[in-house]
Amino acid sequence: MPTDPLNELWNTAANRPDPVAGDAVAAQFLTRLHRRRRFQAWWLSWTFLALTGVTALAVAQFQREGVGGLAAQWSAVALLALPWIVAVRFLHAFVREKPGRLDRTLPLVETLAVAQGSNARERHRLVVVLGLLAVMAPVLALAIWQLHAVGKAATHEAWSLATVLGAALLFGAVIVVARLRLRLVPERRMLEALQHDLDETSVR
Repeated sequence: MPTDPLNELWNTAANRPDPVAGDAVAAQFLTRLHRRRRFQAWWLSWTFLALTGVTALAVAQFQREGVGGLAAQWSAVALLALPWIVAVRFLHAFVREKPGRLDRTLPLVETLAVAQGSNARERHRLVVVLGLLAVMAPVLALAIWQLHAVGKAATHEAWSLATVLGAALLFGAVIVVARLRLRLVPERRMLEALQHDLDETSVR
């Protein structure tokens, strides 16, 4: 049965990590950090690609309809603007973020500090995404109502749109909450406990 480096670290005498266990834990954290940053890069790329495609379609539609069509469906503009604002903010934070030296020679104490910072930023990002989904729900409802009001969607089509897109927003929120509660919050607690243990060890 494979051993877990974290368990090895906690099971050392007097909770004092030996160098081998400490290096293994540091390597495990660094692997997570590299994976998380790669995922962020992929997510941002896909988000901007999708937003660009949807925005191009919307602009083409509004050009055909003129100013009147845009005024009658202003909520669609807001529906596009909200994710653009959040995506640009995330891109700016991603570019500004300097992970520094992330290799296996980094001491465990420094690795923990980097991991705690990464965990905090990821939790903040997910909270922002939750807020975005919450704000988009009423804007989406208004956009669908405006489509129905201008005759672009029959009643049954409007209800279908509301059901499908509402379910998509709800599903996204469930995924975000699950990642927060099942992955990031336990990781934060584990990092804090490990940091506390190392601090106590250093003063003995």
